[in-house]
Amino acid sequence: PLHDYATAALNAGKEEDLILALKALGNAGRPASIKLIMKVLPGLSSVAPELLTKVQADAVMSLRNIAQQDPSRVQDIALGIFMDQKQPPDIRMLASVVLLEAKPPLALLATVAEALSQESSLQVSSFVYSLMKSLSRSVAPGHKTL
Repeated sequence: PLHDYATAALNAGKEEDLILALKALGNAGRPASIKLIMKVLPGLSSVAPELLTKVQADAVMSLRNIAQQDPSRVQDIALGIFMDQKQPPDIRMLASVVLLEAKPPLALLATVAEALSQESSLQVSSFVYSLMKSLSRSVAPGHKTL
């Protein structure tokens, strides 16, 4: 029923209902919702440029809980959004949060670090650097590998 509600909101262009559905899908954290979320993600669909940045941001953040069950797929999606410099800085920063919370392997962290060295947006590079630095100092067992 939740997928039907989200699809109806997307087709009707009701952004408030779509935000509510995306938040509910994110809270559920089911990998089956990725296909529907990808219809709203920036850079991955033709509908996304027509939506508000708030809707796109909620779509990116809805991937956070899904990353616990399907981290590799979420990492691929978040990395694609993060690397696309055509996206707004706030969307790219949220994608980096999702990416780094999905416990990426060392090779993916090296890719992000290399992308930061060539980053044109000072806002994005400063945010991601600070986030990586804080996660590296974290004593939480879940962040030990970072």
